[in-house]
Amino acid sequence: MSVSEENCANESCGHWVTGTWTKCSSTCGQGIRRRTQLFIDPQLGADAHIVLRDAECPLPKPSETESCGAVECPASWITGEWTECSASCGSGEQKRTVVCEGRDARGRRERRPEKECGSAGKPPAVQMCSLGNCGKPQLLTNRVFEQNANERKLTLGIGGVATLYQGTSIKIKCPRKNFDKKKIYWTKNGKRIRNDAHIKVSANGNLRLFHARMEDAGVYECYTDSLQGNVTLRFKYRDDDKPNRLRPSQLHKGHKGKNKNASLFEAILSAGSYSEMARELQKHRDTIQARWEMGHWTDCKQVTCGVAGYQAREVTCSVMVDGVRRTGDPRLCTALASPRPPETRPCHKEECPRWDASDWTEVAKSKKYRS
Repeated sequence: MSVSEENCANESCGHWVTGTWTKCSSTCGQGIRRRTQLFIDPQLGADAHIVLRDAECPLPKPSETESCGAVECPASWITGEWTECSASCGSGEQKRTVVCEGRDARGRRERRPEKECGSAGKPPAVQMCSLGNCGKPQLLTNRVFEQNANERKLTLGIGGVATLYQGTSIKIKCPRKNFDKKKIYWTKNGKRIRNDAHIKVSANGNLRLFHARMEDAGVYECYTDSLQGNVTLRFKYRDDDKPNRLRPSQLHKGHKGKNKNASLFEAILSAGSYSEMARELQKHRDTIQARWEMGHWTDCKQVTCGVAGYQAREVTCSVMVDGVRRTGDPRLCTALASPRPPETRPCHKEECPRWDASDWTEVAKSKKYRS
């Protein structure tokens, strides 16, 4: 104890008066609470509260702060800043980081599993953006292309509708001029295409489809910095396409023990070509029935005003054998019912805004104004 403390042991030199603690600055993750300190000098009376500098007070000053809220904080979603729009005009993307974080009892930030934040309320990490129209899109909506059966490889341009044979390898060119080709990307029915062994966007921005399948039908859109366009692809079977070897159980489950049905399936599956399979199926219309099941059309999806949008629907083949109905191979419906209905169709939802000017009015002194 210092000399000043010994001399002031009986509070003849005064004493500190402390206020109440404030509310903790944080309910978790360690916060701080504060209180005020006043020094009373008894020589001036018990009611005289004199505020002195710390060095002038004869007694040590009690603590004005202390830690509080030393409990772990619950996890929450933390978002970063949006990046710049990926396109200088037309539709593009913006991205940001979205992580699940919490704070421990000492206030240190730490990454938490996403399930602690609740995936249902996760903020979006990607959003569409637009910095204005890119001008008149290069799109030919009235162009229709029908493939020659002898062609195995095709190169197409943007615009219109193309009906192609299954198995064709296709290249679709994206119009481009004076910009970075690495920024070109493609979508199918509104979903961005990711490169794989079957479909990819080449280094020069063209779309490549290798040995196209019936399920490749849809609306393909090309996006660049300065323009966009789309093309609708539809597919049909070649007459010489051989059907895949399907197990009888895939066509008719639950009837494995019936020799009549097994023989029927063997006759169908042993057909050497699609035409032979169709003729064999025609003999057994009373046993096997097929029809196309079609879902509802989606709302018109139009990315940019003035550019034709599209609608999509689900098309499946429904096969009935001895009263049991299930989803079957699309070729059965093509043979027994009719050609596959289209899964997409163009639509036009919104025109671009434009200025409409009225005629000039005649006023005095030959001045002209218009509204």
